[in-house]
Amino acid sequence: MQSRATASDAPLAPYCLSGAPPIDMALNHGTYCSERCADVMRRHDGNVALRRYPAADNGDLRRALAEDAGVRPENVLVANGSGPLLKACIPFLIEDKIKRSAMRTLRFLLRRVAYPIITTRLTYSKVPAAGVRVGLRCVLLPLGPENGFALDVEGLASRLSRQDGLVYLCNPNNPTGNVLITRRELEPLLARFPDSCFFIDEAYVHYLEDSPGTRMTDLVLRYPNLTVLRSFSFAHGLASARVGYAVADKQLVAQMEARLTPHRVGQLAAELAMASLQDRGHLGFVRQQTGRERARLMAAIGGHRPLEAFPSQANFILCRARGAWSGAKVHDALLARGVKVKVFEPFGEERYDEYFRVTVGLPAENSCFIEQLDAVMSPRRAAAASVAAWCEAPRAATVEIQKLGESREIG
Repeated sequence: MQSRATASDAPLAPYCLSGAPPIDMALNHGTYCSERCADVMRRHDGNVALRRYPAADNGDLRRALAEDAGVRPENVLVANGSGPLLKACIPFLIEDKIKRSAMRTLRFLLRRVAYPIITTRLTYSKVPAAGVRVGLRCVLLPLGPENGFALDVEGLASRLSRQDGLVYLCNPNNPTGNVLITRRELEPLLARFPDSCFFIDEAYVHYLEDSPGTRMTDLVLRYPNLTVLRSFSFAHGLASARVGYAVADKQLVAQMEARLTPHRVGQLAAELAMASLQDRGHLGFVRQQTGRERARLMAAIGGHRPLEAFPSQANFILCRARGAWSGAKVHDALLARGVKVKVFEPFGEERYDEYFRVTVGLPAENSCFIEQLDAVMSPRRAAAASVAAWCEAPRAATVEIQKLGESREIG
């Protein structure tokens, strides 16, 4: 498995302070794509290889995705990334629910409270923020470190008992990195609240071991109020190709297809995605590499008293700064040293000043982050390590010269 790692793991330490653009550990880049993707690229290396449009309905990609998800092709909606699907599907679902009820329409016109977005605090913020911008009400369910950022499923059910809405759950959650809801917990909610829409964003689900408890996609065959979103940008390492898809009731897919343009995913991107699906060992390799590097980052962050790193099952780590430090202060100090981490904007009355998030990158990127974090949080320790490394260099060079001499004598 180690052979899958490439030269991209080469040391980056000199780059950190070279004046080049910062190493971006704020945006959730993936790490490795499947080796089969290189074969696809080689098939498209001619100057006429990219001249043709894909099939208008991306039928080959939809069939491959449907087989992987345990559904039918008519249950799959593809796009150039999962972001466009979020932007298109959620407003459509809410609009459709409001228009179906005269009472909801009246309540929306008078008070904008007809069909709220129900989600958690500390989640993918673009969804509730976009809803508020278009005049929708957003209900944030409690989520905090005191109970491991666990979702109160009974509390969600109680909220839906009072009023239906669109439930958006990122699973595993971004930025907390934990599973919010399992199949066993979700299915009773789907049956109990058929007039509520459940939108499960599984952008990071491939970092979890595949099991019956984590697989949700086939439930759309029985519950038309469920939509599951997935992406090739992260564990599949294809962010540059921009391929995302939704698995949903076939009627919703047909309605969305009528609103969207054809040829949405280019054939090269589609072939890269299909090649990645065919590589049965790829996701296991990525989980192994991510788990190892995540543990290394967790240990390094937790080694500084003002910082706390929370357990994660995804390719990022939520951290909390304490005492004189804040998330913004950590961000600014690291950015000055060539490394960028993510901080969170306030939302309504919610503030996240103490938090920041670190992406699990390539090994060399992670080493650079650790080095610069040490320099920021423990400058004396970092200076001592630098002196030790400087002192060690001549001895290491002497050993290498001796080895070289011995090999020549043997030859």
